[in-house]
Amino acid sequence: MSLILASVPATGALPLGRARLLHAAHAEARRLGARLVLAIDDTAPPRQGTPPDDLAWLGLAWDETFLRSAHAERYEAAAAELEKLGRLYPCFEHPDELRAKAERQRRNGRPVLYDRAMLRLTPAQREAAEAGGKRPHWRFRLTDDVLSWPDTRLGRCDIALPTLSDPILRDEDGRIDPALALAADDRALAATHIVSGEELLVPTAIHLDLLDALGAARRTLTHLHAPQEDAKRRLMGQSLHALRQDGIAPAALRTWFETLARAKKPRADIADLLAENRRTLAQTPFAEVAHMLPGVDETRWDSLRGEIDLITEARLGDGE
Repeated sequence: MSLILASVPATGALPLGRARLLHAAHAEARRLGARLVLAIDDTAPPRQGTPPDDLAWLGLAWDETFLRSAHAERYEAAAAELEKLGRLYPCFEHPDELRAKAERQRRNGRPVLYDRAMLRLTPAQREAAEAGGKRPHWRFRLTDDVLSWPDTRLGRCDIALPTLSDPILRDEDGRIDPALALAADDRALAATHIVSGEELLVPTAIHLDLLDALGAARRTLTHLHAPQEDAKRRLMGQSLHALRQDGIAPAALRTWFETLARAKKPRADIADLLAENRRTLAQTPFAEVAHMLPGVDETRWDSLRGEIDLITEARLGDGE
């Protein structure tokens, strides 16, 4: 059976752009009759906000969830496998050293790119570094190829991996990066489809290179066209929870996401979202919004709901 895997942080603010892609994954899963599985990443320190609750408010449903913390052995095994293959290698540079290298590259007009100096590290040098108290972070050695795939939305996609820095997949404290955890989960669940955004083509290429290294089959890929935004009024980085609290209706947001998904040149404009919200609120019965309007009765709601952009504007004093 087809399966789409999506990763969601357990806590913190969920940006609207990420919610858009999760909505697209949900829509594609339903279109294909595929299972939608959420990997809840609870391995980072807790922050304010609960993205899974926001997704449920949005009206998304999934077939299964699991906590990343329950599968540490899976991620350790994938890291060990990559290390054995020579694809995961230790690096002992201090962040200040890396910043200095990057600055020299910028001054010389070269792209900022990790130079793989640690691949030339001898066993004796590594032993000396560790004896001196240094703890390595670990980088994934990308292949030296141009990675290509047929995308169901964008057509042929090509990413030249030599133009990218080898990503850090394990930090000095031994923590596995979410990129490696996602690849290990993807292989373990035998996901068949990947749904993402045009703005994330580079992470997708790294993900595919990881899957190749881990011996997993290629997936069917769909990348939505990247939305254009007003440079002075960014919308896709705003918190889904904040928009929810401001009075955006979930049905309006779903319709707006669907409109963006269909467009080849989508525009993420707050005016368009508010217009969609106004249309939705005009048809929304009081029972669905009463919990957000303390002290407001149905008569007031019916008198205002065709004239306001946000639910909260119907509060006493807000819509006068």
